[in-house]
Parts: sequence; structure tokens; C-alpha cells
Amino acid sequence: MTELGKKLFNISQAAFKYGSPWKLEQFNEQLSQPSLRCLTVSEDGVIVGFSLWQCTLDEAELLLIAVTPSFQGQKKGKELMRKSFIELREQGIRVLFFEVRKSNQVAISFYQSFGFEKVGMRKKYYHYPVEDAVIMSLEL
Repeated sequence: MTELGKKLFNISQAAFKYGSPWKLEQFNEQLSQPSLRCLTVSEDGVIVGFSLWQCTLDEAELLLIAVTPSFQGQKKGKELMRKSFIELREQGIRVLFFEVRKSNQVAISFYQSFGFEKVGMRKKYYHYPVEDAVIMSLEL
């Protein structure tokens, strides 16, 4: 178990309405993958948010982005997105994709504010509870 994996899991567990979509073991496993990228934002030296994405050729998939609830609304999510865009462009990524719960209108509006567009749906993609996912993408 890595210390970073544990920190990200705890943030994710607190940030998502239904708890972390990943188990602690998944964080640790994914963080060891060479194609995975992780960015964090901190407050007073403490990690309060993160974004994880996986790159394949010139495309990337945003796997998770989360901010500790007490720091939500303080532009930490926007900071993560801006930092992610810079790093992805530097890596030659031209398109970023991700899925979001269809009912999560706050997140959908957040992503649309950066120019993401809805490009598809995945039926019954999420479990606990079962829900469709909206696929969104952004040309970088």
C-alpha cells in the first residue's frame, strides 16, 4: 500500500456522493501503471485534490478527479483541470474523454464550463446505484 494511494482513496471516499468508485487496492495498482498520470493540489502542504488520467497515443481518459469536500467551491477543481490541460498538451494529447453520472448535473456543468461536450452515453455504466454515464470530450 502506498501513502499516496491511501491519501487519494480517502479524498475520493469523502468527495463522491456514493463513496469512492475505486477501492484502495485499485488506487495502488493504478498508480504503479506507467500510462497513468496523477496531479494533486495542496493546501498548507496537505493534498486536498487530485486528477488521474490514462494516456494512449494522442488521447487521454480522465479516470477520476476529486477535491476534499471542505475545499470544494474554492477553485481547487478548476486548478486541477488547468494543470491537467497544460500537462496533457505538453504530452501531445489532443483529445480528453471521461464519463460522468447522468444525474450529476453539477459535474456536467463544471466540465461544460471548460468546453467539454457530450458525445455519447453508456447505459447502466455505474453500479450502486445503477445509472447511465454521459461520455464527454474536449479537443485540447
